[in-house]
Amino acid sequence: MTTEGWQIMNNDSNLDTGDLVGYARVSTNSQDLSNQRKQLQQADCVRIFAEQITGAKRDQPELERLLDYLQSGDVVVVIRLDRWVRSTRDLLDIAEHLRLRNVGLRSLAEPWTPIRRRPLASWCLPCLRGLPSSSGR
Repeated sequence: MTTEGWQIMNNDSNLDTGDLVGYARVSTNSQDLSNQRKQLQQADCVRIFAEQITGAKRDQPELERLLDYLQSGDVVVVIRLDRWVRSTRDLLDIAEHLRLRNVGLRSLAEPWTPIRRRPLASWCLPCLRGLPSSSGR
């Protein structure tokens, strides 16, 4: 299955057993979630978790709800990595959590292969290109 030229699923047969689940986040009340929601709907997400909260805050309740909701075989879909995680450490921690639960990850803006049963070293460098370069995060 493809959406706007990017591949949602790869050759891992376990990837297509679950749902596509979206996560959207904006940092301020002046920003709007509607564009992210629209993109996630176009990517065939069956459920979208969204919140207006700064990524610098440790407490992200909708992200926690998303992580609790996921089942084996699901794929998390995000618009961009910087809308999903606060830092490189968060990316690595959450990606490992997803891997252990047999959940994939797809970023619409960063066209790297979904995370599946592969060592972190085999996918983390391409992922890191999408993160903010600010050392303050």
